[in-house]
Amino acid sequence: MFSKVFSCGLHGINGFIIDVEVDIADGLPNFDIVIGINHTQK
Repeated sequence: MFSKVFSCGLHGINGFIIDVEVDIADGLPNFDIVIGINHTQK
């Protein structure tokens, strides 16, 4: 089962968007953390 949740965080007065993706499947148990940083300026 795949799920995706959008959230946000604050660092001082700067805000940033957090995407959390989770895949729960049968098989061997494991835990992976993948960090994708997207820097955009306007």
